[in-house]
Amino acid sequence: MSTLRSILLGTKRRRAVTLLGMLVVMGLLAIEVACQIVAYIQFRELDRWRVHPDNFVQASTVPGVTYELLHNYDKTTDGRRVKINALGFREETDDLFADKRRVAIFGDSVALGIGATQDQTIPVELQRLVDPAVERVKVLNCGLLGLGMSEFPAYLRHVFSVYKPNQVVFLMNPNDFVLRDTMYEGADGGMYRMFERPLLKTPVVVHKAIYRMKKGGISPSLGWYRWTYQGTKAENLPKFKELKAICDQAGAGFHVVLLPVRGSFNRDDDAITSMYKEIGDYLTAAGIAWSYPDRVFADAGATPDPAGCKLIDHTDHYTPEGTKLMARACVPIVTPPEPAK
Repeated sequence: MSTLRSILLGTKRRRAVTLLGMLVVMGLLAIEVACQIVAYIQFRELDRWRVHPDNFVQASTVPGVTYELLHNYDKTTDGRRVKINALGFREETDDLFADKRRVAIFGDSVALGIGATQDQTIPVELQRLVDPAVERVKVLNCGLLGLGMSEFPAYLRHVFSVYKPNQVVFLMNPNDFVLRDTMYEGADGGMYRMFERPLLKTPVVVHKAIYRMKKGGISPSLGWYRWTYQGTKAENLPKFKELKAICDQAGAGFHVVLLPVRGSFNRDDDAITSMYKEIGDYLTAAGIAWSYPDRVFADAGATPDPAGCKLIDHTDHYTPEGTKLMARACVPIVTPPEPAK
C-alpha cells in the first residue's frame, strides 16, 4: 500500500497526474451514467414497440441474423395488409414452389414493401407481369426491413435453405451501406437494438447522435448517403462478391439492381450518380450482372422533390406507381431470353 501511495502521491507531479486521472475517470463515469439514462428512454420505446400489434419482427434463430419476420402474422392496419407465412417470409402461402422456377426478390424494406399492402409489393407486381397464374415462375418476396450489406450474406443463406431459388435479384438501396455498432448504424439500429444491447451505452448514444446530425429528419439527405457510403465501402463492397459466391455455389443466377432514389434526379448534387458509378464499376470488375433503371424513372417523371414526385416518397420508398415501374424494370432480368432459332 505504501508503494502504491508513493507511486500515486509521492511527488507533487504524481499527485497532479493522479488527480487529473481521477477527474477523467469521474467524467467518463458521469457521461456513461447520462448515456445510460438516455439509452434507457430509447430502449423503453423499443420495448413498447416490440410488443405492439403492428410490429412484425421477432428475435431470430437464424445464424448471423439478429431478427426476422414474425411467423404466421396477418394484420391489416389503415388499409395496409401484412401477411407473413409460417416460414417467415411475406408470402401468402407456405408453399415452397419446388416445381416452379423460383426468383427471389432480395433486399431491405424496399424489397419487402414496408409501406405497401400485401398485393402491391414489387414481387407481387412482378409476378403479375411475368406469370400471373404462377404456372412456371414464382416470384418470392425475400426482403427483410432494416438490413445492411454486412447482414445480407447470412440472410441470403437462410433464403436458400428455405426456398432454394434459381435466381436472386438484389434490390440494393443506397442506405444498405450502413454498418452496425458504428456511427453509420442507420435504420437497423431500431429493430437490431430491440434484441441486442451493449453493456456500455456511451458508444450507442454518441453514434446515434452523430447519425441523426448527419441524416437530419426522416428524409435521407444526399450528404448522409455520401457520408455513409464513403465511411463503410471498404467493409461493405466485398459483400457483393460474397452474395454472388453464395448464389454460384447453389447454381443460381445473381443480379443487382441499384435502386433509384429521389437524389438520383438531383442535378445540383451527383452523390447518388457518383456512388452508383463506383459500385457499378466494382460489380463489373467482379463479373456481377447489374442494372440501374434511373432512365426509366426519369422518363416517368421522377424528381428530387417529394411533393412533386409521384414515384418515390419522402423516405425514398416507392409509391404504388413507383412500385409498378420498378417491377416493369425487373421483367427483362427475370425473363430468360428466347432460344435462338
